[in-house]
Amino acid sequence: MAGVALKAERREELGKAQVKKLRAAGKVPAIVYGRHMDAPVPIELDEREVSHLTHGTHASSLESIVIDLEIKDGRKKIKRPALIKELQMDPLQGVVLHIDFNEISLTETIHTHVPIVHTGECKGEKTGGILEQVVREIEVSCLPTDMPEAITVDVSELGLHETIKVGDLDVGEGVEILTDRAQPVFTVIVPRIVEAEAVEEVAEEAALEEGEAEPEVIGEKKPEGEPGKE
Repeated sequence: MAGVALKAERREELGKAQVKKLRAAGKVPAIVYGRHMDAPVPIELDEREVSHLTHGTHASSLESIVIDLEIKDGRKKIKRPALIKELQMDPLQGVVLHIDFNEISLTETIHTHVPIVHTGECKGEKTGGILEQVVREIEVSCLPTDMPEAITVDVSELGLHETIKVGDLDVGEGVEILTDRAQPVFTVIVPRIVEAEAVEEVAEEAALEEGEAEPEVIGEKKPEGEPGKE
């Protein structure tokens, strides 16, 4: 998959006071970690670019997107592909406060989580069922270049009491599923009130059929000893 480019600049001054100045200047503090790096690299990002990333088309799949960081370090520009490890947001204002990145190698297999989304109008919902999504992401192993941004599942043919499991998912070539393949992903459940009504209808129909099958009584046998009419 294609990565998303973000421009960054290395920051030398650290601490709470400096972070406060950065945010006031429209910057987002971040840090890049990596097992092939001598030490973590503190950076700053443009708040508008970060907001476009977190609120745009990739908002629901941030953990499964390769970020192509272009870090300006003095006169040098260093490119580092990375994944978002942790993203801190202000819950009230909806702005990003800090990002932790993990540098990756495009030629080494990684373990990551990929979100699951669905398309289509579920057949089971048309007959009173409710489509339930049991898990919203699965763990996979693959090269960063093979990693899907999201796994799309067509639920159009899913009927009442039917289930789509992890093993049924099409994740693409080069991607190994690490999540239990027997784990349900989507299932169509029937609300209890609907089930109760269905049981009641079946019982009523059975009672009617039984009544219709009963022989018609023409005359009743008189109890023994009861005098007859002349």
